[in-house]
Amino acid sequence: MKPENKLLVSICCQTYNHKYFIKDAIESFLMQKTTFDYEILLRDDASTDGTTKIVKEFSEKYPELIKPLIYTENQFTKGIKSFPDNVKRAKGKYIAICEGDDYWIDPFKLQKQVDILEANEDYSFVFSPATRYFEETGKSVIRNKYFFKEIEKIDLEWILKKGGGFYPTATAMFKRELVSTLPNWFYLHSTGDYPLAILAALNGKIGYIDDVMVVYRVHGNSLTNNKSIEPGECTHLAKVNKEKNLKFINTLVKNKLITRRMKRYLEIKENYVFFSKCINCKNYDKAFRGLASPNLNIIFRIRLLAKLIWSIKS
Repeated sequence: MKPENKLLVSICCQTYNHKYFIKDAIESFLMQKTTFDYEILLRDDASTDGTTKIVKEFSEKYPELIKPLIYTENQFTKGIKSFPDNVKRAKGKYIAICEGDDYWIDPFKLQKQVDILEANEDYSFVFSPATRYFEETGKSVIRNKYFFKEIEKIDLEWILKKGGGFYPTATAMFKRELVSTLPNWFYLHSTGDYPLAILAALNGKIGYIDDVMVVYRVHGNSLTNNKSIEPGECTHLAKVNKEKNLKFINTLVKNKLITRRMKRYLEIKENYVFFSKCINCKNYDKAFRGLASPNLNIIFRIRLLAKLIWSIKS
């Protein structure tokens, strides 16, 4: 610890059944070289695979740095989202997030991001590209890398159209004041990264660092990659998420955060995402029906057809 410096960053790490990954995540937090203090907030949602044991071991070894929150009953099944639950414990001026199955590879990640935010008071959020690593094949690819001309275009409309996937979650750092009081609409979306980006755009500018500092894992535990899930169950989960997200869009309109024209675009895109997930779920009958859906325009129908043909051929 650096007693002469106040706490500047809270690292919020949410984990559940990440036994084979969580060690990499925690060690990547501990290797950070900074001129300021930071804290590590580990939240374990009642893991059943041995993750809890690893979290406890690190917490006991670094008690002044690591603050664990370990549940004995799974909170997600009770409708409690992990990120909002963990972030309310944060004391830093800025918050960095990383799921328990991802990890950082740059020991100066926190320092670089804090330097940008401290130098630009009008910035509320900063992110960077990441290496996407596929556990099953061992292959990797760099994602979310932008030209600076594109970065200049980042505003609320750009984010609404791009969706939360425009940034890798584990690269994000933002002002804690953004999430000190979360609006009701934040909880309505099926994900957390999209509402967070919208919230950031409503409260400042978005910064970008053109350095690959994070590894984002794609592995079998995610729903779209879990081969043990039957097509019917997979499609049902996709439908539930679609309904949540449509409600989220309607709430944005009611709060006068988006126009009705944007609402229509987002609804079309949400239906396209649903039918695309049907393809991922190998539910081709449902996906074929999407080609005739009145909820898609011609552009998204063409994109869906191309994805369907590619999936069937491969």
